[in-house]
Amino acid sequence: MKNLHLIPTDKPSRLYEDVDCDLRLGYDFIHRQGMLQNQHIYITSDEEIKEGDWCYAILSKQVFKNANPNLKSEDKKKIILTTDQDLIEDGVQAIDDEFLEWFVQNPSCEEVEIRKEKLILGEVSGTTYTDFNYKIIIPQEEIIVDKDVKDFSDKFTEGYNRVVPKNLREDKPIDKEKEKSFGDWVQMLFIIC
Repeated sequence: MKNLHLIPTDKPSRLYEDVDCDLRLGYDFIHRQGMLQNQHIYITSDEEIKEGDWCYAILSKQVFKNANPNLKSEDKKKIILTTDQDLIEDGVQAIDDEFLEWFVQNPSCEEVEIRKEKLILGEVSGTTYTDFNYKIIIPQEEIIVDKDVKDFSDKFTEGYNRVVPKNLREDKPIDKEKEKSFGDWVQMLFIIC
């Protein structure tokens, strides 16, 4: 379920969309004008929303601070991480640069895994004080063989077997050092074409 919301803003931000609608990460929190549009990321959770929590209304795409102690709604989600400096100053955890750099390269991501990590703040007179921190698990890239590429490869092999007589084919055991990967063959084929 979608928990990452990228929302345009007129507030200062390091994250912005350029004239080609590509997402960029700047060094400073500034107002951008013209064809550049600042953006904020809000990562939400299904955690119980309490009075004073920052929330995101999915249908209206509005960010608000909850003043209702009995707020119950499927449309409202608790904001747990953000790039919005106003929310960060009010206690919402900031999204770290490592994730922002990854997200700029993967802007179609709409859902991230979040883990709650326990932090030990210290110990006084035998009492341990703890808090928690949210950790974004950055998705690992998966190599997916496109169905069209796989179909093309199968047809290429089929055509090769029809065109090249059996007595000219090399049916020797594969030499692992000379073996080419599927990607190497596809790349060679596109260079030839």
